[in-house]
Amino acid sequence: MIMLRSFRFLLAASLATVALRAETLRLGVVFSGDATPVAWPVVNSGAEPLRIGGTHASCACMEQWVSELVVPAGKTGEISFVHRADKTGRLVVQLEARSGDLKSVVRSATLVGFVAQRSWLVSPAQLRERLAAQDVTVVDVREGARFTEAHIPRAMQILPFAVKTRADLRARKIVLVDEGFAPDVVLALVRGLRETGFQDVVALDGGMAAWVRAGQSVEGSATTPLAVAMISVGDFARASAISEWRILELAAPGATRATIDGATFVADAGAASAWLARPVASGAAVVRPTLVIASDAAARIKIETGGGAKGGVFYLSGGASALSVFQAQASLAQQGAQLVEVRSAPQRSPAAAGGCSSCPK
Repeated sequence: MIMLRSFRFLLAASLATVALRAETLRLGVVFSGDATPVAWPVVNSGAEPLRIGGTHASCACMEQWVSELVVPAGKTGEISFVHRADKTGRLVVQLEARSGDLKSVVRSATLVGFVAQRSWLVSPAQLRERLAAQDVTVVDVREGARFTEAHIPRAMQILPFAVKTRADLRARKIVLVDEGFAPDVVLALVRGLRETGFQDVVALDGGMAAWVRAGQSVEGSATTPLAVAMISVGDFARASAISEWRILELAAPGATRATIDGATFVADAGAASAWLARPVASGAAVVRPTLVIASDAAARIKIETGGGAKGGVFYLSGGASALSVFQAQASLAQQGAQLVEVRSAPQRSPAAAGGCSSCPK
């Protein structure tokens, strides 16, 4: 693909790219030692049946369930794997589906995610108990403005890159608090700090949004669950690069279809609350997050108080209009990138490259 290096992150994070890149499978956060099912959908848009004789993964952490598959013309099949890793860290595994005679690659995909230890997370209730016992230091790694709006009493506000410079914290018991919509990022910080000499570091499961929704003590100028659960378009684009999100869009006046492909489109706040109240099925260890797109403030309040907005539910700041502007900007960036030719190294078979940091060596 011809692409400007400076545009690479924007295009990878753009919502248009997220919606269309079926070849990227997002596992989210999983725990070390757990067996996590992975379903790889294979679309056959051709006029003849697609015969898959076998698959290959760049890591031994992927156990294959199905070795052969025939996908009829115009249909979608599914290749099943199980992921299991003992080590922690970011996960990038290249997958190949090969032809019936195993001589050629007919489909390829990249599996991304993060492997963490179960003990790296604490619940809001557990953190409350530790605060009552004065047995912990809370480090809030969010931006200063968000910290001012709402924070846990006695928390310290330190940006992620600066935490590791604080030698005075190395011997303390630390709980990191983030927004809650990017668990892989805060868990990567936990892992990094532990590797550099911090003795006892964990993260608050669900971040500040989970803390406020649990009714725990909070200080600041905007402490309602709805205010804390707002997310920008850019933050959503970055967070959805690793984890699959459920997307719920409340119809704006005159709208007849969702702004993002694959979103659930509902007519009113009552239907939105009912949809949010349904159980979420996911192989990931951390709750699969949900983005709610609702431009009307009154509708957001009704959804939040309707009983369905639990942990992992966030509201898009600016609603559908902000999303449309972001998509338009990403499209222009992609068009500009396609005008520039970049010399690159010879392409290798995806499964022949890389591997993942989480697999046993």
